[in-house]
Amino acid sequence: MSVKRGSMWGVRAGLAAGMLAVVPFAHAQAVEPAAEDAAAPGAPEADAMQLDTIVVTARKREEDQTRVPLAMTTIPGDVLAQRRLDTIADLATQVPNLQIVTTTRTIYLRGVGGGGLHVGFDTRASVHVDGVYVGAPPASDSLLLDLDRVEVLRGPQGTLFGQNSTSGTLNLVTRAPDAVRHAEFVTGFGNKDGREVAASVNLPLAGDTLMLRVSGSGLWRDGFTRNETIGGQSDDVDQAGGRLRLRWIPRPGLTLDLAADQSREATRNVAGEPLTSTFGNAPPEAPRQFVLSNDTPEHDVNSNAGVSGTVQLDAGGGRFTSISAWRRAERDQLADLDRSSSDFTSYDYRDDYNYLSQELRFTSAPGRLQYLAGLYFLDAQGDSLRLATAGPDIVGGPPPFSSIVPGDAITTRPDVESRSIAGFGSLDYALTERLTLNAGLRVTQARKKAKFDQTGESFVAIRAATLSGFHDDFDETSVDPAVGLQFFAGDDDMLYARIARGSKAGGYNVEVLVAPRPGPERFDEETVLNYELGWKSAFFERRLRADLVLFYADYRDYQVLQTVQEGNIRYPGLTNAGRVQTWGPELSLDARPLRGLTLGLTLAWLHAEYESFKDAAGIGVDFSGNRTEYAPRFNGSASARYERGVAWASGNRMFVDAVLSGRTRSFAEASNESAFEIDAHTLLNAQVGLIERSDRWQIGLWAENLLDEKYEQTRSLGTFGTLSGLHGTPRTYGLQVRYAW
Repeated sequence: MSVKRGSMWGVRAGLAAGMLAVVPFAHAQAVEPAAEDAAAPGAPEADAMQLDTIVVTARKREEDQTRVPLAMTTIPGDVLAQRRLDTIADLATQVPNLQIVTTTRTIYLRGVGGGGLHVGFDTRASVHVDGVYVGAPPASDSLLLDLDRVEVLRGPQGTLFGQNSTSGTLNLVTRAPDAVRHAEFVTGFGNKDGREVAASVNLPLAGDTLMLRVSGSGLWRDGFTRNETIGGQSDDVDQAGGRLRLRWIPRPGLTLDLAADQSREATRNVAGEPLTSTFGNAPPEAPRQFVLSNDTPEHDVNSNAGVSGTVQLDAGGGRFTSISAWRRAERDQLADLDRSSSDFTSYDYRDDYNYLSQELRFTSAPGRLQYLAGLYFLDAQGDSLRLATAGPDIVGGPPPFSSIVPGDAITTRPDVESRSIAGFGSLDYALTERLTLNAGLRVTQARKKAKFDQTGESFVAIRAATLSGFHDDFDETSVDPAVGLQFFAGDDDMLYARIARGSKAGGYNVEVLVAPRPGPERFDEETVLNYELGWKSAFFERRLRADLVLFYADYRDYQVLQTVQEGNIRYPGLTNAGRVQTWGPELSLDARPLRGLTLGLTLAWLHAEYESFKDAAGIGVDFSGNRTEYAPRFNGSASARYERGVAWASGNRMFVDAVLSGRTRSFAEASNESAFEIDAHTLLNAQVGLIERSDRWQIGLWAENLLDEKYEQTRSLGTFGTLSGLHGTPRTYGLQVRYAW
């Protein structure tokens, strides 16, 4: 199946057709577990038909998601497992206006993201695991291992979480240890020598006082892209991770958790396939899909690890919480800059991030007035070693490259330290039985320091500067309020309005320094004012659930990573665009029309443009009116799951599950040039299998990208003008077995 460039109607038609096709036999919105085939003994008939209540803790207290006045999508842990959602990038098929760029490990929410591989850039969308900010780009596509749920909150959330965010927050909640001994094991295989294994064990070490949960997973698969020069496949999958969580409850009302995790993801495909020659003036050496001719054995390895200690004490009419954490993230990447069989130039860089954080907060008990108050401290260190080395074939290149001495290198060493302390809080006050005032405030004091060294020698021909001992620092203070109202028209019918300000600290452009610039340039603080009108409701005895939100966000001094032409070379650099505006509706529907059948639909229409972006890629270059990166005008998904006991399977349940997702065209760069256009595409993932009547075992066949859609995930322009594109994964399929005891 293919969708023509820019064809919104093609995606819409595909979504509708796919939904109709799976209604008779398939599964629901990724955020909803399936119903049992029959009601529990003694349960009312209506209960078996009702959608399950989704309990969230985004506001640091347990609440029904339909009563939370925020734009959010929640995916329970069993759905993560059912849909084989292994990384954050997989969530893009389930959540409206979410997209992950895997090459730079950047999260885009509502058309804003950016920064990518840059130690001087703080992410716009924050990722938290059990309240701990994981932050760094290498962690922005984390493994979804042994989770209870994922909560995706859209819009600024600085009044609820320790670390600030301007576009949204992904709140990952792991499964907590409990007092029941149980375990689960998963294994499977697929095409391209695909193999997977996962296991979790829950051990009550001392009844319900001391409990341990240990989990791990691994996924491996050969790639589809062949390297004709050095052999092998470049886009293979190699990822593994583990998590440990120890819970001690010495007395009622006091809980201590110690957690540790580690993961590693590796591939040999850095930027995809070249679409042009090295200098962009001819076709590539291997002008076919899934074929490249790089002479450099590329690699991209991302590692994440961390430990945390959480103390929860019930006292004073509420709960005190302390979260102490240390995290480290590393990225090791080797890239072939000329994207050819010639040994022209390679680029080796290693980023290392260290985070030390402490959060203290108090959450009041439920009541007419309920509130949250917290203090947060973060010490973040990011340093990098970037090495661009000239190969022997560079002397045969055009001027000025021919004057560079083979073996010489540009060595860039940036080091950025950020320390911040913040006070944050929110309150809800019931003005009447149906009308509640929501308010929040965050005050952040931040200091940033930058150190920078660079040597270039013979690379002076392409304007590479030499600088030693640069250091600078600055302080910033931001005040971010939020206010809103929520009105309950009925028990299952809520309207809300919210206005929230968010801010993102300024920083330093510590990419490769180009002469005659004297040193890394500062970019300013970014702010956003976000408006939301929302409606959440349930109908037909909670068999149908609707969630509609209209949002408008106005970003000022929007921070953007933009490639700038400097002579014969293109250099990346961080700068401020004048203004970005995003707005549109987001709709989510869940339904259970028949026993065992759950349906889901998400739709989003997005306006995301640079209202003002002058001197964008050089003096006199104006990108005002262009769309922001990775911001399709339309995106959505349709899903269905059907479970039913079948006589021929001895009463075991058969299940069919399908998710159809699509998005219209978008652009990979702010220039909106046709070379950076990413075509519309539609993906279908499906499963069929059997579940044992007591849920002890499950076996299923699965397929991802079942229709074998050919599409690109991203496009980029290299240092010398090479246009590259990363193709999406073709059809994969396999068998999975799950056993619990």
